[in-house]
Amino acid sequence: CHAAVNIVGIGLAIGGLWFYGEQRAVCYITVPLRAKSWLPIAFFNTIPIALALLIMSVSTLMICRKVYGVDRRSKRWSLRPNQGTNRGTAERVFWQSLWYALSFLLTLPFLMIAYYIQ
Repeated sequence: CHAAVNIVGIGLAIGGLWFYGEQRAVCYITVPLRAKSWLPIAFFNTIPIALALLIMSVSTLMICRKVYGVDRRSKRWSLRPNQGTNRGTAERVFWQSLWYALSFLLTLPFLMIAYYIQ
């Protein structure tokens, strides 16, 4: 499974070499003068980033749901089901996952839009 991800990532990086332009600190994909098309930007930038955001969001939701289920089932067998004011594991995992996911979900769409504005 990890090999497929690496092969696709390296393949997209090599395939996009002809469309990369340089800027001071970063590389970005420019619209090729010959093609005058947004297709390279969509194929090498927008689709991979959107797919990564979708997979990350679904994975985060699946992890939170699984932890919530395990936490709920484990409290049933606990001697002290209500442990005072301590937050449960599910709540801590949820908030950590939410902040992690939001860091990508709030920044990467602006990156994708910036390629089309240029």
